Amino acid sequence: MIVINNHRIEEHREFVLEQLIPLIVGHARNSGSPSEAVTLASFFALATILQAEGMSRSTLLQAIDTARLSEHEASEVLH
Repeated sequence: MIVINNHRIEEHREFVLEQLIPLIVGHARNSGSPSEAVTLASFFALATILQAEGMSRSTLLQAIDTARLSEHEASEVLH
């Protein structure tokens, strides 16, 4: 479990799965871009914001390593 300022990130799973990912996929379809490219661009933007807010690179890497979204679920949502 990852906690930031007493907030569990798992509490935002529904938002990510039901709003954020469909928004990314929709933009990819509308722009004719691969969903992976739009996802990566979004990740870069969000990582930049987090680093500007003081999150370290090592913390970002640790968050990636502990991501709980299964590969099957992630690929099903992105395509």
